[in-house]
Amino acid sequence: MTRRYEFVVDGVAGPRVLSELEGFSPTTEDGQTRIVGDVRDQAEIDGICARLRDAGYAVIAMGPA
Repeated sequence: MTRRYEFVVDGVAGPRVLSELEGFSPTTEDGQTRIVGDVRDQAEIDGICARLRDAGYAVIAMGPA
């Protein structure tokens, strides 16, 4: 079962990190990037947060979309 989830990062996320998040839709507004897509479980949420962090982005919000 999947759930729709939203991650908000500070800054404009670049194409390299976004290409790693296949199936997610990014939008940028007011210096923040919202990334919305379906996640399967907590492990996938943790992995996405780690990818964003490793790419240098601060996750400032996340939760069900």
